[in-house]
Amino acid sequence: MQGQNRSDYGKWEICALDMERNIFILNRWSWEEKIDMYCVLDCAKDEIITLPTDSYKLLDFWAYHDGWCYFDIHEDWSSGICRVVGISLEGDQKEIMTMTSSHNKIKEKYNYTESICRMEVVEDRIYIIFGGYFGSDSYFQGGSLITMKLDGSDYRAIECKEDAFVICKDGDRILVYFPYYWPQEDWSKEKKRYLMGV
Repeated sequence: MQGQNRSDYGKWEICALDMERNIFILNRWSWEEKIDMYCVLDCAKDEIITLPTDSYKLLDFWAYHDGWCYFDIHEDWSSGICRVVGISLEGDQKEIMTMTSSHNKIKEKYNYTESICRMEVVEDRIYIIFGGYFGSDSYFQGGSLITMKLDGSDYRAIECKEDAFVICKDGDRILVYFPYYWPQEDWSKEKKRYLMGV
């Protein structure tokens, strides 16, 4: 904290931090290979280890939990198919689920597709909002909150109108809260101060 013994690791985006393991999950675009590179910075050992993501052409980092990074994998951006894959710090890989939507089959007609909008991992479950945006202001059109165990079992889904959620624990129960936004046509000067509730 005194500015001494500085180490320069280059330009990276920080995706996640694991305080217990003293590591950062880092990302940057490789112009040479035309892919996103994901690495683990081990602060204790002062070294960077590349995660084995080179077998995937297009991927988005969404969540980190207990030594695993969770990605949304695409063969190409126009495929309309989302694959959720976990990659461990040691390089192990597991595919959790594959998702698509009937809307994606008619995207050429309406220019509307659905994909993963949010992902979070809590304990042994993964939570995903799958939906889409449309309109001149790209409003969320609704979708589903999907949850299942990380081993692929106990699939559950409910419809949701928002693209955000907060997860809290109440004893052994996990509670999911959705924000509530006043409909735009009902906004008043007073309501504009309180756009979000639960």
